[in-house]
Amino acid sequence: MVKEKIMIVEDKGIVAENLKNKLERLGYVVTDIVASGEEAIKKAFEDQPDLILMDIRLEGDIDGIDAASQIRKKCNIPIIYVTAYADDETLKRARVTESYGYVLKPFELREVQGNIEIAFYKHRAEMELERYRGNLERLVKDRTSKLLSANKKLKREIKNREKAKETIKKLKDNLENIINSASEVIISIDKDFMVQTWNKRVESLTGYKAKEIIGKNISKLPVFTKSNEFRDNLKQVIDGKKPGINKLILKTINNDRRIIKASCSIIDSESDVFSGVLFVGDDITIDHERYGSLKPGNSYFIKGEDNSFATNFFISLCKDDQKGLLITRYVSDIVREMTNKNNFKIVILSESKFDVFRNIFEVDDLITEINEYCSKNKNFVILLDGIHYFLTRFSFHDLMNAIYRIRETVLKHDSIFLLYVDSLILDEKQFAILKKEFQPLPDQHVDDVTLGDGLYDMLSYINNLNQTNNLVNIKRLAKNFSIVGKTVTKRLKDLEKDGLIHIRRQGRFKLTYISEKGKTLLNKR
Repeated sequence: MVKEKIMIVEDKGIVAENLKNKLERLGYVVTDIVASGEEAIKKAFEDQPDLILMDIRLEGDIDGIDAASQIRKKCNIPIIYVTAYADDETLKRARVTESYGYVLKPFELREVQGNIEIAFYKHRAEMELERYRGNLERLVKDRTSKLLSANKKLKREIKNREKAKETIKKLKDNLENIINSASEVIISIDKDFMVQTWNKRVESLTGYKAKEIIGKNISKLPVFTKSNEFRDNLKQVIDGKKPGINKLILKTINNDRRIIKASCSIIDSESDVFSGVLFVGDDITIDHERYGSLKPGNSYFIKGEDNSFATNFFISLCKDDQKGLLITRYVSDIVREMTNKNNFKIVILSESKFDVFRNIFEVDDLITEINEYCSKNKNFVILLDGIHYFLTRFSFHDLMNAIYRIRETVLKHDSIFLLYVDSLILDEKQFAILKKEFQPLPDQHVDDVTLGDGLYDMLSYINNLNQTNNLVNIKRLAKNFSIVGKTVTKRLKDLEKDGLIHIRRQGRFKLTYISEKGKTLLNKR
């Protein structure tokens, strides 16, 4: 066991030797005996004893209290004062130096040992406390540093999040502006069949605002006709059992129908998990009303000086993958794009091979081509564009014979035959013959309609009621024109026969709406 080292500071030799003998009997090691304060300071620095017994009254300029004060400033050594005097002034000075006790002369062995052991215990406790305090300070400093660092990081994180939030808001607002600026209908429905996107275009078409639609289940919204059937179809699309939905029929706030030709695509999340369905499309209600009266088995002519309308109209009829055969003299960009779709076949009127297209140049070949196409397909549309090509090579009589045969084939297969005619290349007699064999398109038939004043007034009244969103039924018309319901029914049938109105059943009522053709007639009148 290591013995504690004690230094004695005493200017009286006999007293110092007596004290040394007592300490050694107690088992301590006395390192030095010094007589002055100056020497005590020097030896304390050199020997670093474990404890100093310091006489207060010493020879020289520095007494024991001054020496103890200087030692305590530079060395952490416990000091016990040894004195024969204990006046108040001396004790007051001694307390300032933070001594560890007092031993009064003459010495008692037990008193000396007790004070020394108490001093050692107190010093070790202070050292341990100091160590704990140092560790605590380091921990607090380290924790404070980490907290400050975390606080700075948190502030940066908050700042970055606010910045990201602002950026996301700008992107969201920009995307919303783009969606709302689109001329197409844009609707998205999530995996729970809740509407998530409802842009301005569909708002204007249906009269339902986005706030009334977004976040609601399609089965609980009046805007989706046959909502349960629509939901079942969506589920089949989601499950991969159905390629997509190409047409949406929406009910407006005024109970009208809007027909949307749409492309349907699946919305996947970053983890390739299904999150919704997106519809982007155009309102084809007017086209549907305008050309919905085209009947399979019939033949129609399209007149004009530019064939682009005929081609675009042909494409619009072949929607929903309906088959179409285009026989044309012109290879435009529109025609080239059609080659990428499986539902079109294109034949070029030419003696020479033209790119990837099939070509014909004889009337008999034309009939053969159409017969073969009819035998392989059902529910199709044929557009013959470029009869002037045959008229420059054959007689009008030969051409009409071929057209008669084509019409018979089309009628047999319950399909539609369109003939584009540039009236400038035909004389009046030839054009009259074609008009006998072909019907004009509904929207091109306005000039041929003649209305009496009674029918005209009724058509005008229906138009006015439609524009003000008022319901038009037989009872209302009979009351306004002071005629019986039977007469109203007859007039409505005449207007419907000419394609000027549409009569739709809504619930137990039959309601009347003016068609685009009817509007055109009123404008021309």
